[in-house]
Amino acid sequence: MKAGSQSEKLLDKQIAGAEAKLAELRKKKLAFLQNRMKEAEQALRNMQSNLGGSGVAGIGRSKKASRGGPRGPRLTDQQAIERLTKEVKAAGSGGISARSAAQKSGVFYLRAIKLMDATFKKSGTGKWTRYRA
Repeated sequence: MKAGSQSEKLLDKQIAGAEAKLAELRKKKLAFLQNRMKEAEQALRNMQSNLGGSGVAGIGRSKKASRGGPRGPRLTDQQAIERLTKEVKAAGSGGISARSAAQKSGVFYLRAIKLMDATFKKSGTGKWTRYRA
């Protein structure tokens, strides 16, 4: 039995050594990932400062504090119409779809359709609808 208990002790010692090494490797990996996270946060802050902080929600900020939401910035009807008019005029005689005008002007698509129907000349149906000034 003595030989069995020595080999058992040897195995226990090897297992303890492996677990210690594993714990050390996990600590290194955690430190590496934390460093990458800090770098990513710094890159995000740099991008926000380059954009002027608008349109990108900051880390730790609530949605209520941000100026733009999932539907874009808050605009009055007059501001939205001005932006859409600029895009429609830029499209020329070929006209522009509501989707394209909304994307280029930064107006929420469903709002753009409603405003464009009331403001511009419309031709076509469905996705082939074009708006002209």
